[in-house]
Amino acid sequence: MIERGGAASETDENILDEDSAELLATTEPVSPSEAALARHRESLRRPRLVYASVVSVVVVALLVVVTVAWSRGEVANTALHTVPKTQAPASLAIAAPTPSPQVAWRTGDRSAIGVPQWGGTVVVWSKHTVRGLDARTGRQTWSYARSNRTVCTAAQAGGTTVAIYQVNGNCDEVTAVDSQTGTRRWTRTLDMDGLPVYGQPTYQVLSFTVMVTTPSVIYAIDPVSGYNRWTFRMQGCTINRAVLGSTGALISQFCAKPECGKLTFCGRGAQVLLRDGIAGSDDKSDTNPDKLKWNSIGDTDLPVSADAVVSTLDPTTRTLNTLNPGSGKSAGAVALAPFPTATDPIVATAASGTEVIWLGGVVYAVRTGSPAPIWAAKAPSPPTVASTTGEDSPDLSTARVTLPTATGIRLLDGNDGHTAQSFPVTPPAPGSLVYSLGTGFLVAGPDGTVAYR
Repeated sequence: MIERGGAASETDENILDEDSAELLATTEPVSPSEAALARHRESLRRPRLVYASVVSVVVVALLVVVTVAWSRGEVANTALHTVPKTQAPASLAIAAPTPSPQVAWRTGDRSAIGVPQWGGTVVVWSKHTVRGLDARTGRQTWSYARSNRTVCTAAQAGGTTVAIYQVNGNCDEVTAVDSQTGTRRWTRTLDMDGLPVYGQPTYQVLSFTVMVTTPSVIYAIDPVSGYNRWTFRMQGCTINRAVLGSTGALISQFCAKPECGKLTFCGRGAQVLLRDGIAGSDDKSDTNPDKLKWNSIGDTDLPVSADAVVSTLDPTTRTLNTLNPGSGKSAGAVALAPFPTATDPIVATAASGTEVIWLGGVVYAVRTGSPAPIWAAKAPSPPTVASTTGEDSPDLSTARVTLPTATGIRLLDGNDGHTAQSFPVTPPAPGSLVYSLGTGFLVAGPDGTVAYR
């Protein structure tokens, strides 16, 4: 026994020697191959530790990337709330107006462009969200929101709401939903085939097309499918203004260095041209891929309307020039009186063979071949023209022509432009549009929306 702090005795040493000898006698000798394998395993131990550490770092990095992508992607930043079609608000048709309309509801959200009402729903939008409201109560029925994108505008086009969002300063991300239920229809961007949309475009909304115009390109989009009806760009040219109507797209542009090649309707300088409003581009054509009907090269006028009345405005004399839709030749000049005080903005609405044009604080009713407007009336904002009998293109004699005034809301008689009825409500803000809404009105202002009934 070994005692703490003492020396080992002779008997103890003998016992240790015997034990060691016995241990050595019972231990099997290690073969050379086993020894080599053991050394190999020992040599791999450090690389394995390094490999495991690298894999751990890569996994963590991938998790970080996925997390960031998720947080910045559409899924994490998009919220869509729909309503079943059976629970969507019942349709609200235009009816005889209430003599003394009262506020039914109001919101700080702006109304969609186009016609904001569809059925029993009014479409509005705010910084990040587009939503449908019950036209009678203002209660939200559906909403579509993107927390990482800013709304440029929302358009209501024949039952489809098209929401256009801004990315890096460009309004080029688009999502469409059903105007009654909010159900998503399609999503796309405006950057196809090297035709990007830069900055803030201008928009025009018809029931069959949403047109997005920039100085370099025009997109005409089918609101139901999301596909392009057509796009328009001429190399070396800058687009000034475009209007879309039943006859086509009337476009003014300036071409400094056009790449004409074999193109039929192409030239330098200022020009006004008419493109087919529905047909897609013909990429196989060397002479007219853009389906142009004519091009008036040297024309500096501003496009006004492209419906039954095709017209342009001379920016110097402020004369309205009506054009032959087949050739682009003059069909007669219209002397606008009162004389318009400005040339921008211009708003034109088709009304069964007549064009209702708002320009410089005056609304004019114009027909091709007439040397003067049928009638004219002062108006601080553009009027809205709605059919009271269900036509796609309203008959002006029976249409509801509604506009804001300094004292409230006014209806014009489409036959002569005289006041048919006035409604003493809170004066709409400058720039407001007023739509008929059932027996009341919808005031679409720059700072919000108000419904009267």
